[in-house]
Amino acid sequence: MSGTMTYDRVGEEALSVGDTSYQVDVFRITGSFDGVSLPLGVGSSASGVYDGYIYQTIGTPAVVMREMTTIVNITSYSGTLQLAEQVQMIETICYLPPFMSGFAPLSVEQDDRWNETVEVIQVISFHNGTASLDDETVVATRMEFSVDSVDEPVETEAGVFECIRLFVSQDSTAEIIWYSSDVCMSVRTERYDNSSAEPVFVAELSSYQSYDDSDHSMLLLVAVGVVVSATALAITGIIAMKRSSESSVRSEKTIDESPRSGEEGARQNDSPNNGGRQ
Repeated sequence: MSGTMTYDRVGEEALSVGDTSYQVDVFRITGSFDGVSLPLGVGSSASGVYDGYIYQTIGTPAVVMREMTTIVNITSYSGTLQLAEQVQMIETICYLPPFMSGFAPLSVEQDDRWNETVEVIQVISFHNGTASLDDETVVATRMEFSVDSVDEPVETEAGVFECIRLFVSQDSTAEIIWYSSDVCMSVRTERYDNSSAEPVFVAELSSYQSYDDSDHSMLLLVAVGVVVSATALAITGIIAMKRSSESSVRSEKTIDESPRSGEEGARQNDSPNNGGRQ
């Protein structure tokens, strides 16, 4: 699946999580996605929209909380049988302390390393018109960060940016983040898991605009040829499992990311299955 997401800074506010209060930048996130897969003769298609907010400590990329509502329309078909369903997912994730709170873009140096242990509180609700599922989890997650470069040029549709390249590992997943101080966020992110040498998620900056007169900024990211939203993937997976238990129709979601010319070897070297980073 692929699609777009837009980050629009809408203001500042005080936000309390647990016993701690933070002054945060508030970004509204909107977007859409769609895609089709045809594994083993069983087809499924999904399209959807999402709308929510992300709260970051002021002037930093450290994430305090995410709130997201995702609506997905899913169609599964096998032969003459076709099933259609709409699912709504409401998710809130809090991070204690904020995720990436150890990252200081203005003072970081190449080969810096640090660890963060974050308590992740996730509250999630699924609704499909006939049934609902509510769940809450609290997990302590340890993440390892390392700085591979502080001045790597990265070319995107929005231009060329000098970036800090971060490698973040967590359990069976890893991310490579190219962070630009020019836009105060990542301009490219690649996510890997242990099942593939290729990224399962890619997001890249497509355009950005600053509003000096209103203290707003807007950034548009485009996910290239992969699943835009883990939320959407989770929804399609849950619906597939539910349908499998209710009928003989089985819906699976495969992820196919095709690197752009000249990048395949570099990405394989960056993959956690190939020794991590260059």
